[in-house]
Amino acid sequence: MRYLLGFFCVLALGIMGCSEKAGAGGSGGIGGAGGTGGIAGTGGSGGFGGGGTGGTSECESAADCDDANECTDDLCTANQVCEYPAMRDGSSCAAGTGMCRGGVCREPYIAFTGDQEDVIGAGQWGLHCIPDEHVSYYKTDDIYHLWPGVAHHFTSADFNSWTPVNLEAGNSVPALTPSGEGFDRDYAGPGSVIRATDGQDLLMFYHGEFQWPEGGYYATIGLARSSDEGQTWQRLGPVITGRQPRPEPPPWPGAFGAGGPCALVDESDGFIYLYYLDWGQPLFPGADEIHLARSPISSDGAPGSWHKYFQGSFDEPGIDGNSDPVIRGPSSTAFWAGFPSVSYNVSLDAYLAVFVSADGFYYSISFDRINWTVGNKLLTRNETPNTGEPWYLYPSLLSPSQPTDGTTTETGYLYYGHGIYNVECHHMVRRPVRVLWDTGL
Repeated sequence: MRYLLGFFCVLALGIMGCSEKAGAGGSGGIGGAGGTGGIAGTGGSGGFGGGGTGGTSECESAADCDDANECTDDLCTANQVCEYPAMRDGSSCAAGTGMCRGGVCREPYIAFTGDQEDVIGAGQWGLHCIPDEHVSYYKTDDIYHLWPGVAHHFTSADFNSWTPVNLEAGNSVPALTPSGEGFDRDYAGPGSVIRATDGQDLLMFYHGEFQWPEGGYYATIGLARSSDEGQTWQRLGPVITGRQPRPEPPPWPGAFGAGGPCALVDESDGFIYLYYLDWGQPLFPGADEIHLARSPISSDGAPGSWHKYFQGSFDEPGIDGNSDPVIRGPSSTAFWAGFPSVSYNVSLDAYLAVFVSADGFYYSISFDRINWTVGNKLLTRNETPNTGEPWYLYPSLLSPSQPTDGTTTETGYLYYGHGIYNVECHHMVRRPVRVLWDTGL
């Protein structure tokens, strides 16, 4: 996929936290209650302090009950006693970068724990410019199967050395190519590959492009199915389109439509969730940000089964329906958000997203898959580097201890593309990471 954005400015709306600032709590262990009139102490790494109700200070109004904890409510009861019930889990705190849980503001932290290393080198196996989408994998018995953001299938026994499944004259052979007509006429790149409900077939959610001779493209998310472990694929059609129809002719040589998909299978509620980038016209609300749609797992993501998230519910159709962004540009300068990698993180007991914006890779958390914290920067990038400078794109967070990319843990790798601008197209690299709560630092 060629990386293009429209020419426009967007006013990013920061999510402001409460005006109170967290102060020192009373002593307490994991889940410990705060001291009299104070707030609960936080626990150790991975633990949650409990927001107490235990102040006994006399009061005339809530203003007399400020416990300096933005994740508890300040109440003055009818008996003129202060109480501090915990705010609803998922309430915003820390100026939007954290979320309340158990009456305590929680902020995630991702730390690099090692240096960058090559995974698939520039030109290796005849491949260039990879990854080009979200990197997806699944494990079968003792073998990992990797789809590195392009329609090439790799396997590994150790998650370190990868070998193409299909080779011809020393070059990797793609398992899916552009169709030559329709929505994926000129490009087809997988974002996620998951197992179908029959436990045998594979489902591929891919980014398709219709490219204009003048430059630019209209993206659509398509579905393909394989019954031979990814050797061949049957196209089943488009499942998600952009909110705006394909313009003819394009107003400029930019990107339009919906693409860059990442699928999250959630057995807890029976849905496949698809996070994707929706490109739009200048000043179109929610343009160039991450949107969300879902389909019942039982449907295997079939065309017509998808509904987009819009105004608080999943009622809009996947094709031509309206939608709202769920992960937004982190700031007025990092005003867009795209190419998501979303997983359920066991260490955080929360959903974790890594994504791209204008000046870097960012990460964000959610407790409900819909409401996300303001992104924290993980790695700095230059969207318009000078010739010869490094260039980064397409991050994916992967934990080899898990059976698929849909789940991550405290440790893993950030996979991404690294190139030299105007000199060498990007190739796939990785860096080891550790995922923590702020209290684990």
